[in-house]
Amino acid sequence: MINIRKACKKLDTKSIQSVIDFASQSGEVLSFPKGSYNVASLILKDNTSLYLEEGAIISAAPEKEWHGIGRMPILFSENAKNIKISGKGTISASGYAFVDERGYKKDIEDRPDNIIRFKNSKNILIEGVNFTDTVGWTIHFDNCEAVTVDGISIKNPPYSLRKNSDGIDINGCRNVTVKNCFIETGDDAICLKNIDKANPTAKRPDMYNINVTDCVLASTCNSTKIGTETVGNIYDVRFENIKIKKHSYIKKSGAGNPPMNSCHALSAISVQSNDGAIVRNITFRNYSVETVDAPIFILFQRRTRFIKPSETAKISNILIENVAVRNAYRTSQILSQVRGKIENVKIKGLTVSSRENKYSEYEYNLPTGNEYPDVYNFGRFPSYGLFCENAKAVMLEAVTFCDKKASGRKDIEIRNDF
Repeated sequence: MINIRKACKKLDTKSIQSVIDFASQSGEVLSFPKGSYNVASLILKDNTSLYLEEGAIISAAPEKEWHGIGRMPILFSENAKNIKISGKGTISASGYAFVDERGYKKDIEDRPDNIIRFKNSKNILIEGVNFTDTVGWTIHFDNCEAVTVDGISIKNPPYSLRKNSDGIDINGCRNVTVKNCFIETGDDAICLKNIDKANPTAKRPDMYNINVTDCVLASTCNSTKIGTETVGNIYDVRFENIKIKKHSYIKKSGAGNPPMNSCHALSAISVQSNDGAIVRNITFRNYSVETVDAPIFILFQRRTRFIKPSETAKISNILIENVAVRNAYRTSQILSQVRGKIENVKIKGLTVSSRENKYSEYEYNLPTGNEYPDVYNFGRFPSYGLFCENAKAVMLEAVTFCDKKASGRKDIEIRNDF
């Protein structure tokens, strides 16, 4: 094992990068002992293994040290294999130095973005490490294979203070496991996509065998989500044993009124096909939800933001099982912009206490173009438990909705089913 403090005379980015390169070539583990390490972007090559001891903090260096680097992650890997990042230390993007008072990224040429981004890489393990104060998405896997994330912690501010602060984005990957993680963030907690962000019209390989288990999530956006960027197909996905809590900031400051920025999660479960993808064989099982705007949000949208939508695009074979929601402020929604493009949805063992107020008028609407699809964008519905339109073969079993606010509406309304 190589001790970075003993190997470097000066703990700057250039010196640390040279030791990382040496360690990857020799196959040795590079250890970061307790202490602070301020760096700009570091590149991880084949066979890199980093170990952060408890009390070790790798953080984004001041803005002047990013000049000429561009918008890069703290740790970046491309076309690499056999990479491990483990330990009990912390990696921080020093986000408050790189965002404005509203939580938007500063419009400057050189600054950190993700904390970690792996692109076209395989055999990756991230274990035990703490991540905090991101600028963009915290961890982004792009077209990667054989990835395991185990026992990590992510802590970011709420959406009102940090936009685009997704916890883990799994983008066009295969054979991924995320387990035993705690994620508290402003934007989506765990989000699956399939798009080449540098070339959104490019054909993407299929994304499959994604497993997320035994995680605790606290998001002020969506908790577990597929979408919105769905150019490539996504299938064989399992979310199991998920607890959804309030963000700690909300517990201290008050929840406000949904869907304000400083509120709880927008959705607990979200499945979308927006850009021509086939999304199928998706399971959500054993959810405990403290509070949420809409528990379930399933949407087929035919938008033209990136490509001309494929006629084969659809959402099918979705299983939602054993979900308990203590407080919901909006009805669950299953909505298809095109009739029959959502098919075979089974909801089994769903219990929801609804706190929607009584409304005299219902002004819901389906998306007609490229609107950004979040649960609050489509108005209020004539049912407080579940509203479904244009879907085929929606099956409900052991479903219970409690109208806590006496809204006077139906518990379930299904339209244009067939």
